[in-house]
Amino acid sequence: MSNRKVKISLKEYERQVFPGRLEELNRVYDRVGATGFTLEKLGRTINGYEGKNRPTTEDGYVWFWGLYFQTKKGGIAILFPWAQDWDRHDGTQLDRSIGVYTRGEVDDEDIDGLVEKIYRGFLA
Repeated sequence: MSNRKVKISLKEYERQVFPGRLEELNRVYDRVGATGFTLEKLGRTINGYEGKNRPTTEDGYVWFWGLYFQTKKGGIAILFPWAQDWDRHDGTQLDRSIGVYTRGEVDDEDIDGLVEKIYRGFLA
Protein backbone atom coordinates (compact mmCIF):
# COMPACT_ATOMS: atom_id res chain seq x y z
CA MET A 1 0.00 0.00 0.00
CA SER A 2 2.95 2.34 0.39
CA ASN A 3 2.51 5.98 -0.57
CA ARG A 4 -1.09 5.29 -1.69
CA LYS A 5 -3.51 8.15 -1.07
CA VAL A 6 -6.52 6.85 0.82
CA LYS A 7 -9.70 8.96 0.95
CA ILE A 8 -11.08 8.48 4.48
CA SER A 9 -12.60 10.57 7.25
CA LEU A 10 -11.07 11.77 10.51
CA LYS A 11 -13.44 12.53 13.34
CA GLU A 12 -13.87 16.27 14.02
CA TYR A 13 -12.29 17.23 10.67
CA GLU A 14 -14.52 18.15 7.74
CA ARG A 15 -12.11 17.89 4.86
CA GLN A 16 -9.23 15.73 3.68
CA VAL A 17 -6.84 17.51 1.33
CA PHE A 18 -3.96 16.48 -0.91
CA PRO A 19 -1.56 19.46 -1.07
CA GLY A 20 0.85 19.83 -3.95
CA ARG A 21 4.02 18.94 -2.02
CA LEU A 22 2.51 15.86 -0.40
CA GLU A 23 4.47 13.44 -2.60
CA GLU A 24 7.72 15.19 -1.68
CA LEU A 25 6.79 15.12 2.00
CA ASN A 26 6.08 11.38 1.74
CA ARG A 27 9.48 10.77 0.18
CA VAL A 28 11.43 12.79 2.74
CA TYR A 29 9.52 11.21 5.65
CA ASP A 30 10.26 7.77 4.20
CA ARG A 31 13.94 8.60 3.70
CA VAL A 32 14.59 10.36 7.03
CA GLY A 33 12.18 8.47 9.30
CA ALA A 34 10.81 9.77 12.57
CA THR A 35 9.91 8.89 16.12
CA GLY A 36 7.18 10.34 18.26
CA PHE A 37 9.83 12.46 19.95
CA THR A 38 11.28 13.85 16.70
CA LEU A 39 7.82 14.57 15.27
CA GLU A 40 6.84 16.44 18.43
CA LYS A 41 10.13 18.33 18.40
CA LEU A 42 9.48 19.34 14.78
CA GLY A 43 5.89 20.34 15.55
CA ARG A 44 7.01 22.60 18.39
CA THR A 45 9.11 24.65 15.94
CA ILE A 46 6.00 25.65 13.97
CA ASN A 47 3.59 28.40 15.09
CA GLY A 48 0.15 27.08 15.97
CA TYR A 49 1.33 23.65 17.13
CA GLU A 50 -1.21 22.15 19.54
CA GLY A 51 0.10 18.65 20.18
CA LYS A 52 0.27 15.09 18.93
CA ASN A 53 -1.62 11.87 19.39
CA ARG A 54 -2.12 8.48 17.76
CA PRO A 55 -5.37 8.93 15.78
CA THR A 56 -7.61 6.34 14.17
CA THR A 57 -9.42 7.16 10.93
CA GLU A 58 -12.86 5.96 9.83
CA ASP A 59 -11.37 2.89 8.12
CA GLY A 60 -9.90 1.68 11.45
CA TYR A 61 -6.30 2.51 10.56
CA VAL A 62 -4.31 3.57 13.62
CA TRP A 63 -1.74 6.11 12.46
CA PHE A 64 1.84 6.25 13.74
CA TRP A 65 1.37 9.84 14.99
CA GLY A 66 -0.71 12.87 14.19
CA LEU A 67 0.45 16.47 14.63
CA TYR A 68 -2.20 19.15 15.19
CA PHE A 69 -2.02 22.84 14.36
CA GLN A 70 -4.33 25.82 14.85
CA THR A 71 -4.57 28.62 12.29
CA LYS A 72 -6.58 31.84 12.43
CA LYS A 73 -9.42 30.17 10.54
CA GLY A 74 -9.38 26.58 11.80
CA GLY A 75 -7.26 23.54 12.43
CA ILE A 76 -4.98 21.26 10.44
CA ALA A 77 -4.07 17.66 11.26
CA ILE A 78 -1.05 16.03 9.64
CA LEU A 79 -1.16 12.24 10.10
CA PHE A 80 1.99 10.18 9.66
CA PRO A 81 1.55 6.53 8.67
CA TRP A 82 3.50 3.55 9.88
CA ALA A 83 6.39 2.49 7.65
CA GLN A 84 5.84 -1.26 7.45
CA ASP A 85 5.49 -1.92 3.72
CA TRP A 86 8.67 -3.97 3.61
CA ASP A 87 8.20 -4.76 -0.10
CA ARG A 88 8.08 -1.02 -0.90
CA HIS A 89 5.21 -1.42 -3.39
CA ASP A 90 5.19 2.23 -4.46
CA GLY A 91 8.86 2.94 -3.85
CA THR A 92 8.51 3.82 -0.16
CA GLN A 93 8.11 1.79 2.99
CA LEU A 94 5.10 3.88 4.09
CA ASP A 95 1.84 1.98 4.61
CA ARG A 96 0.00 4.84 2.89
CA SER A 97 0.40 8.53 2.13
CA ILE A 98 0.62 11.10 4.91
CA GLY A 99 -2.91 12.32 5.67
CA VAL A 100 -3.81 16.01 5.76
CA TYR A 101 -7.15 17.10 7.27
CA THR A 102 -8.72 20.46 8.03
CA ARG A 103 -11.57 21.85 10.10
CA GLY A 104 -13.01 25.31 9.80
CA GLU A 105 -12.20 27.64 6.93
CA VAL A 106 -8.48 26.96 6.56
CA ASP A 107 -6.89 28.61 3.51
CA ASP A 108 -5.00 26.50 0.98
CA GLU A 109 -2.01 28.81 1.55
CA ASP A 110 -1.98 27.85 5.25
CA ILE A 111 -2.05 24.16 4.36
CA ASP A 112 0.70 24.50 1.76
CA GLY A 113 2.79 26.61 4.14
CA LEU A 114 2.49 24.05 6.92
CA VAL A 115 3.41 21.15 4.63
CA GLU A 116 6.42 23.16 3.43
CA LYS A 117 7.55 23.84 7.03
CA ILE A 118 7.27 20.18 7.95
CA TYR A 119 9.14 19.20 4.78
CA ARG A 120 11.95 21.64 5.57
CA GLY A 121 11.96 20.45 9.19
CA PHE A 122 12.76 16.92 8.05
CA LEU A 123 15.68 18.26 6.02
CA ALA A 124 17.14 20.32 8.89
